[in-house]
Order: sequence, then structure tokens, then C-alpha cells
Amino acid sequence: MEHQFHPGLDRRQPRRVNRQRAILLTSENSQLDFMFQSSWAERILTPAIPGRIRLFGSPDNFHPMIQKYWYADMSLKQWIHLIESISAEVTETSLFFHLYPEHFVQTVKQIFITNQRVRWLAWKVVQRWRIRIWMKRTQCNIDMIDMEPVADRDAIFVTDTRHRQIHRFHRRDVFQNLISNIGMSDEMLPYPRQPTNPWTNSPLTLAQTMSVCEQLVMDYAKRGKCPPVMFAAFCAARFDLKRFQADNSSLLAQHAICSYYSDLSSDNQESVYETILQLLTDANLHYSPSAIHRWLYQTPQTVLHAEWLRMVRDYTLYINLHVQIRPTWVSTAYIVRDVRRLYNRMTPSHIVNPPPPQALPISPLENDAENYTFSSLLGLSM
Repeated sequence: MEHQFHPGLDRRQPRRVNRQRAILLTSENSQLDFMFQSSWAERILTPAIPGRIRLFGSPDNFHPMIQKYWYADMSLKQWIHLIESISAEVTETSLFFHLYPEHFVQTVKQIFITNQRVRWLAWKVVQRWRIRIWMKRTQCNIDMIDMEPVADRDAIFVTDTRHRQIHRFHRRDVFQNLISNIGMSDEMLPYPRQPTNPWTNSPLTLAQTMSVCEQLVMDYAKRGKCPPVMFAAFCAARFDLKRFQADNSSLLAQHAICSYYSDLSSDNQESVYETILQLLTDANLHYSPSAIHRWLYQTPQTVLHAEWLRMVRDYTLYINLHVQIRPTWVSTAYIVRDVRRLYNRMTPSHIVNPPPPQALPISPLENDAENYTFSSLLGLSM
């Protein structure tokens, strides 16, 4: 016959005890044995268990049924559960109503609320004392760009409670570090990350992030300026990185593309080259791919390199995100017109031995190119 283990007799199974109930029962029955414990004057000199709340003030002026709570340290959740349980038990229709002292529930609630306020005031005093001590030896009290002491009007403070330090930064360094982190991208894909300390490069906590953003907002308000869109969107997302990325995906994608095409380098030259060939092909222009490749990779870079880079950036935003950066790009015909104008400025000195361009029909949009304005598109007379 198969042997069956009884839960109460099997020693291999640990005995499960409802810890919360045991603590509450201990607190309820402590009125019988609290006299055998150490006095309150001795207990108040020792710290409570982390996560538990110990009552301050003398219990001598209270009823013995209330004095028992001075000898049972409970957590905040247990205190709330205790108040709710005695509020439900001590009612006028209850059989135990006359066994409790008068205003028992109200007295317990008032003791708990008063004790919580005393704890909050004590924490506030300790924090102010810490800040005053730490402010005497601030860290990184220099501008990271100019390497000069930070003026009071430009100072942003970051408190590091873990290392008991206060960092003093220039508002420009803090803002640039914040934007570079929340606007970080991998090529043209946004990949934001948590803001970091510019000095230690360690991620900021939620409290530190809120403090830094609040100081930056106050600085913008003093100067009478509006914060940037990305910074305002991060604050509107309640400093939650996942929510910020979910609610502002198009904004982050636009910022990632603009950052990717901010300058012409070996990281994006191949992408720029392919986009230029696509633009020239769509404009029905005759060109030499090898000549374009040699010109694009030549050094030093010229003004035309920067203009083609801006053209590629605006075209990528127009195609991928449907963002009309240039107000004149109301249709693809205007993009073709701008591409032809830019390509006609590339003389043989820019491109070695280009093929002779054939005569192409001029688009109606290219007539009167010098006097062309965006207002003429809307039918407005200047």
C-alpha cells in the first residue's frame, strides 16, 4: 500500500505560518504580558527593525488596552490592517462594544497619525542636516566645457545619498547629458536610456531625475524661455522611460534620423550615397555612380557636401515619417526640382569627368525659379 504523508506529521514539509496574523495576535494579546517586557524608556533608545514603525511618546496616559501597541512594532501595512479590523469590530451593534474604552478607534487612529507626522518631521530635520553638511564639500564644482567654477545662477545640484555627496554642475552640462540619454539612438532607430550623472556616469534615480528636471524648468522660467519639445515630452511622461518611448515614437524617430545625418562620416556615407543615387534617378538625371562615389568620399568636404547631406536628411524624414521639413515640398515634383538645382551646381571641378547631360524637358515648376516663393504656391501676392 502506498504510504501517504500527513501534512501535520511530515517533517519534510515546512510548517506554514501566517506571519501577519501571528503579529496581530501577538499585538492583541500583548496587554497581558507587556508588563514583563522592558520599559518604554529603554525600548525607545533602541532602533526598530527595518520596515517596522515604533510609536513615540509616553504611553502612561492611555488605557492599558491601548498601551499594548507601544510594545509591538508593526509595518505600515499591518497598522492599516489593524485599524481597519478594530474599526469593523468595535461598533455600537457589536457585543464587544462596551468592553473597549470610550473612543477607542478614534484614539488609535490619532496616535498613529500623530506618530507618522513626528517621524516625517524627524526625517525632514535629518535630511536638512545632511544637505547642509554635504553642501560644504560639493563635488565637480566646475564647468565641464570651460573648466571654470560654476556660477550660482547656472548651478544645478544632484544629491547622491548613496555616496553622501552633492554634485554641482552647469545647467548646460546637465541638459546636454539629459537630452543625449533620452534621445540616444542606434543609427536611425531610437534607443533612449535612463539619464545619468555627468560626473560618475551612473544612472539617476527617480528622485534625482525629478529634481534635475524641476531645476531645469525653473531655470527656463527665470530666463523666460520655453523648454525644448523632447524635454517637455519626457516630463509629461512622468519621467517613465517606457511611457516616454511609447507616447513619442515619431518624435524619437525624427530625432534619431536628424542625429544620424548631423554630419557626414564613415558611419553614414554609404547610406548617403545610396540616397543620392535614388534622388538623381527619380529626377531623370544622367550621372556617373563612380564619380558621385569619389566626390562623396573626398576630403576636405565642401559646402555642397553639407547641402546634399541636408537634402538626404529631409528626404528621409519625408519618406519614412511623412514629415515635411521644407515648406515647399508639397509634392514630389518640388523635390525633383530641388534635386536638379543642386545637381546643376556641381561643376566638373566637383565631379571628375561626368557624362554630358542630355536635354531634358523643363518642368513647369522650374519656370521663374529665381522669383519662386512659398507664398506663390498658396496663391498669395507678395
